Amino acid sequence: MELAAPPMTMDLQRPGPAEQLLLQRVRGELGAGIHPNEGRSPADVAEALIRTVRAARQRGIKVTSQELLRRAQMRQDFGAVLRAHPVDRTLEVARPGAVGALVEAAGTAAVDGDVLLVTGPPGQGKSWACQQLVEQLTRDGWLVAEHYCYLGDADGDQLTRVMTESIFGSLLGRLAEADPTLVHDQRPRFAADEEALANAVATALRKDPARRVALVVDGLDHVTRVHGGRTRRADPSLALAEVLSSLPLPVGSVLIVPASPGPTSTPSDRQGQQPSPYRRSRRKNSVTWPSDSGSFRRREAARPRHC
Repeated sequence: MELAAPPMTMDLQRPGPAEQLLLQRVRGELGAGIHPNEGRSPADVAEALIRTVRAARQRGIKVTSQELLRRAQMRQDFGAVLRAHPVDRTLEVARPGAVGALVEAAGTAAVDGDVLLVTGPPGQGKSWACQQLVEQLTRDGWLVAEHYCYLGDADGDQLTRVMTESIFGSLLGRLAEADPTLVHDQRPRFAADEEALANAVATALRKDPARRVALVVDGLDHVTRVHGGRTRRADPSLALAEVLSSLPLPVGSVLIVPASPGPTSTPSDRQGQQPSPYRRSRRKNSVTWPSDSGSFRRREAARPRHC
């Protein structure tokens, strides 16, 4: 019997000191009420936990952390969207030379914990090169987390993919999928934002300083178009670039951003318009996609057909 327990009201809607302690821990340690669990209030989650413990006492149910989370109905994937890439393998052309140059540039940028900006006109194969780069870095032993902001107009997650919280959640989810220990000590445990992502990268480098980390965000220039009139921001692509450029990257890591020329990647010539946040906020490595580097995609008419 606990004689020094704080008073309780037995009502989470009118919490006493005991209930307030529980609600604070549910929010602060699990992330109830915080993205991606903003739809699960601390009171809802606390009630689910209380019912689970009560059922365990009455019916002898074995209580595990997974059972508690299942009954609390909390997302554990940090709000990551479906992992996919835009590459059609039947049309893909390997470009080891071009990818090798990008790998070298990524290694140079990672020395200082910097941004690698890959610019080139639309349709030059940046997204396809991006996937080949992700695969090569992974083969080389890097810890890689990638997110594609745009996969096509038929994508059911099209709007979700361009949300800032989804981008950070997807990158964090990829890191946690590769190494779950990176987020074991994170608090709130299932929340996802730029701080959580930066902490996971730093944890990975502390755990293995020789293993470099790459975060890849492709399709930044599509963000404004996908948002359309659903946001009050004048330029959502630029706003997202601002957030990404402020991400504190430790030495040994790199943020790789393939993008078409524009305000998110190059200084503007128009009077009064802000220059690229990457150029303002930090020293940036840049690779301009050469027009003669070759396509990463076969022409449809050249694809062999089998009868």
